[in-house]
Amino acid sequence: MKKKVLVVILLAVLLISCLALAACGGGSQGLEYNRSADGTYAVSGIGKCKDTAIVIPEKYKGKPVTSIVHEAFEDCKSLTSITIPSSVTSIGGSAFEGCSGLTSITIPNSVTSIDYGAFLGCSGLTSITIPSSVTSLGKHAFEDCTGLTSVTIPSSVTSIDECTFSNCTSLTSITISEGVTSIGYEAFGFCKSLTNITIPSSVTSIGKYAFFLCDSLKSITIPKSVTSIGEEAFSGCYDLASVTFENGSKLTSIADLAFFYCESLTNITLPSSVTSIGAAAFSDCTSLKNITIPNGIKEISAEMFYNCKGLTSITIPEGVTSIGEDAFNHCESLTSITIPKGVIKIEKGAFRDCRKLTSVIFATGSKLTSIGENAFFQCFDLTSITIPSSVTSIGKYAFWWCDNLTSVTFEDPNGWYVTQTKGATSGSRLTLTDPSQNATYLEDTYDNYYWYKTTN
Repeated sequence: MKKKVLVVILLAVLLISCLALAACGGGSQGLEYNRSADGTYAVSGIGKCKDTAIVIPEKYKGKPVTSIVHEAFEDCKSLTSITIPSSVTSIGGSAFEGCSGLTSITIPNSVTSIDYGAFLGCSGLTSITIPSSVTSLGKHAFEDCTGLTSVTIPSSVTSIDECTFSNCTSLTSITISEGVTSIGYEAFGFCKSLTNITIPSSVTSIGKYAFFLCDSLKSITIPKSVTSIGEEAFSGCYDLASVTFENGSKLTSIADLAFFYCESLTNITLPSSVTSIGAAAFSDCTSLKNITIPNGIKEISAEMFYNCKGLTSITIPEGVTSIGEDAFNHCESLTSITIPKGVIKIEKGAFRDCRKLTSVIFATGSKLTSIGENAFFQCFDLTSITIPSSVTSIGKYAFWWCDNLTSVTFEDPNGWYVTQTKGATSGSRLTLTDPSQNATYLEDTYDNYYWYKTTN
């Protein structure tokens, strides 16, 4: 009799357990849930669940499970895989952040949004398929997924947000579908294994640091739809040897440091649509030999070609009005330069350390008014120069260490004085009719003086 009672009790317990399991919709037991206002449920935490391979049920207490909330499985380092049911439509911020043991995940077609940092630091994750139902990838969503090797971004996603795949150091392949319009701040920054990428024709902007320090990236084609390239977008891409712009490009601006330290880049032809190039945009592109600057450019920005040691020739467009500070500083292979008549200022250090520069020609009708401090400092091979009559100031050390400078002709030798006080309205008057003596004055005698010319 006792045995029969015991069997009945065991059967009852088993039945209750089965009913409970059915009520919870199956899946991993012990998970925590929040009830939403509409009666559905959201997974809120791992609770008492001991599973390493978690299966989230479609239903809990007979109601659909529609979301995984913020930080639900954060730092669950023992978690190896997770199955998300087709009832789930959103994955909350930091939902799986720090789940370093997670190697497998399937995101169902029901999911429309993956929020901020959802898989941040999931270093064991090697691949992931983002379904075409997803319209939004949050900031830092897959940042520091250092094991991730490939990813496909569907056309339903319109923008790749800030740091979405930043520091995915094993990522070698990215497929970006048509429909994406912007690549955001540091979206693929520090993706050191990335060798190539195809940017679709739907993209209109490439953001700041978008491909920063992708030092294995070898080539890139910028589609004609792109209108702007952000600050340091390709900075530190040491192996980048080829940058191609599609015919009919609408690109108007290249921001500061956009191609800084692209040491393998040898040639680049910028689209005629470009009207703005930021400071140091091509600084330290040490292999750059040739570049075409579009006619719409009005200013050669500060340090634009700083330390471009391989640059042998360059044409400055007629519309340029100023050559910025250190613009061509340390261009060791540049042998000659023609300054268009529209240039009004040559800023501090503009051609400093251009040691092979032998010829500087100012176009007829030059409107140049000032030559900045150190402008031609250490141009060892420069032997002669003619200063246009429009020039009214020359900064100190402008021609210092130009050891072979033997002839300086002033188109207007009258009214010049030197002073050690910047901006002084008077000083020691000079007679500048002798080209040889003028060279000595500029290179040695008055090298650390400011030179001014009275205009009355």
